[in-house]
Amino acid sequence: MDTLNFTTILDESNNFSVRSIGSKAKNLSLVKNKGYKVPDAFFITTSAYNDFLTKNRLDSYIDWEITRKPFDQLRWEEIWDSALRIRLSFLKAEFPKHLEEELKTQISKFDSDTLFSVRSSSPKNRYFKERNSSYSFSSNS
Repeated sequence: MDTLNFTTILDESNNFSVRSIGSKAKNLSLVKNKGYKVPDAFFITTSAYNDFLTKNRLDSYIDWEITRKPFDQLRWEEIWDSALRIRLSFLKAEFPKHLEEELKTQISKFDSDTLFSVRSSSPKNRYFKERNSSYSFSSNS
């Protein structure tokens, strides 16, 4: 197992940068530190995501998929097909055992009847925002 921590709890998240945990997680930690009531939570770090991409060689595949042709020259069908191929590559990817164990550890800290909300959070969209700030995967970006 790598020595990196791939999860962090809300109470310790204020010590992490936006680049490490994403903007939603960072903002939740700031709101809680200001005294607002925020439910207990834990976050998967961007290190975990990057580890998942690297171990499954998805980072290079995504780069190839989205740069094989200039975006403004792609027909919507080509964009759709690329998105489907990227999605399929994620679904076929192996989930790292060490991350699975960390997630189990974090989940075990909650009561068995606890309901969870899963949200994505990103420091920035590394693929499209670097190329053109008008593209976003989330209206909350």
